Amino acid sequence: MSSEAVPALPTQDRRRAGLAAALAGILGIVSFAFLTTALVTRFQNDDPNLPDLEAVQEGPWTAWFRAQDVAVALQALLMIPVTLAMRSAQGTSSGRGRGAAIIGMAGHAGVVLSVALVLAFRAHWADVLYMFPQGLIGIWLIAVCWSGSGLSNAHRVFGVIAGLGLALIAASAAVMQNSLGWHELDVTTRPAVDVAAIHSSGNELGHDLLPFGTLLGRVIYPLWTIVLGWKLLRHSRLDPHVEIRTTDGVPSGPTLQKT
Repeated sequence: MSSEAVPALPTQDRRRAGLAAALAGILGIVSFAFLTTALVTRFQNDDPNLPDLEAVQEGPWTAWFRAQDVAVALQALLMIPVTLAMRSAQGTSSGRGRGAAIIGMAGHAGVVLSVALVLAFRAHWADVLYMFPQGLIGIWLIAVCWSGSGLSNAHRVFGVIAGLGLALIAASAAVMQNSLGWHELDVTTRPAVDVAAIHSSGNELGHDLLPFGTLLGRVIYPLWTIVLGWKLLRHSRLDPHVEIRTTDGVPSGPTLQKT
């Protein structure tokens, strides 16, 4: 018999978490496609006759940005039960696992809340708000992969890379916002200008780093969750007479071995 690394969970929990992870990953890829379409559409509709700082606030790209927001929120919502499942797989005696789960829950809930605020009060909140809690998701992902959590080495490495990307998104957003002023998260307090064209060292550094974080976090993270979901669903039907154990040695359910 050969073993395949999969988080140790009871069959029903594994099936639910696997389905949620797979759907979250698909939504993550969809949200990245929406974001890319929005940025390309906005670039194609730039008016060269306008000054660099003058911004056109609404256009064909707006609907794509809002669709991206919704997909990001649904992705985060689906990852909440996955976060709880990964905590269960680490065993009840893991203090680090408990702390990581709290951070992960706060990050995913924060993304959902941030998007809800932007959609409900679009005239007030900047649409970059959701980027900040993505940093917490990155920290959670790094902690989960660093601890093992029943994942293969390759899966853990890609998870750490994705987590670093998500953390870089939050750090880039923080650097840019600190340069512009935190009060400008309320868009009613700032003039209608193209934020990317504002010349300051912090703003330029943040915009230089953001694409790297986006590629690592917004592409690799969904792929990581799809692989996790596929593994969990694949092993949702196992021999119930064979036992697996969590990292603290507590029996959890059927074995994660295959012939």
